[in-house]
Amino acid sequence: MQNANYHTHTHFSDGSSAPEDYIEKAIELGLDSIGISDHAPIPYHAQKWNMPMSDLNRYFEYLDVLKERYVGKIRVLTSLEVDFIPNLVNPLSSFIPSNALDYSIGSIHYLGEMKNGKLFGFELLGSHLPKGLHEVFKGDVVKMVEAYYQNVRDMVQNFTPDIVGHLDRIKIINRHQKYFEEQENWYQDEIKETLQVIAQSKSVMEINTKGMYAIQDEDPYPSFWILKKAFELNIPIVLSSDAHKPDFVNTGFKEIENTLKVIGYESVTQF
Repeated sequence: MQNANYHTHTHFSDGSSAPEDYIEKAIELGLDSIGISDHAPIPYHAQKWNMPMSDLNRYFEYLDVLKERYVGKIRVLTSLEVDFIPNLVNPLSSFIPSNALDYSIGSIHYLGEMKNGKLFGFELLGSHLPKGLHEVFKGDVVKMVEAYYQNVRDMVQNFTPDIVGHLDRIKIINRHQKYFEEQENWYQDEIKETLQVIAQSKSVMEINTKGMYAIQDEDPYPSFWILKKAFELNIPIVLSSDAHKPDFVNTGFKEIENTLKVIGYESVTQF
C-alpha cells in the first residue's frame, strides 16, 4: 500500500543514528522514498528530544547534501515534526524557512507549563504525569484530554500542517483504561469534532505504528475505531512508523494494511 516512510528521527533530535543510516535501511527494504523529520526546536525551551535551534540550518544543509548523494537510489525528503504550543511554536513558525521543507508534520507533545516554568510533556509518564496533571489541570484528566484535542483542532485550523501526527497520542497516559473509557460520550465527541476539522482542512492524517511495536499496543495512533470514522469523512491517510532507529523504518506497515483495506482505504497519500 505504501512504499515510503515520512516520519523518522535521527541523532539531530532524539533518534539513535545519523540520517544516512535510515536512508541506507530504506534502500535495503526497497522503499522509494524516505522522509527525515526530526523534532523541530522549541524557542526558549530546550528539550532533550527536540533539536537545538543552533542546529537547524546545519540540518537543512546536511539533508540537501544527502538528497544529491542518493539521487537515483531513493528520494530523500526534508521535514520537521513541529510541536504546536499556543503562542510559542507551530508548523508555520517564522524560524522555519517557508521553502526548507518538502512537507511538515504537526504534533502535540506538551500541554501548558508546570510551576517550575518547564513545559508539561505528558508522554514522560511516571511521577511526572500526576505532577503535571495536578499543576496544570488541577488533577482533572478530562480537562487535560479536552485541552489536547482543542490544540489539535487549533493547529489544523490555523497553522495547517501537511500531516497531523499521531492523532490520539494522548491515549499513552491511559494504558489499561486507567483514567477513562474511550467509549465515554465526552471522549467520542472530542474525536468526532477533531475529525470534522481535519476533514475540512488540507491536512493528511498519519497512521503511526510506533505504539504497536514500541509499547505492544493492539492499535496504531489513531486507533482503528477512529480510522473507521475518518474513512467515512474521506480523510486521506499516510502510513508512518515514527522510527527512532533505522531498524524501525517500515515496522508495522504490513501488519495493518489488510485492516485498512477492510475499513475501506485502498490508497495512501504520497509526498
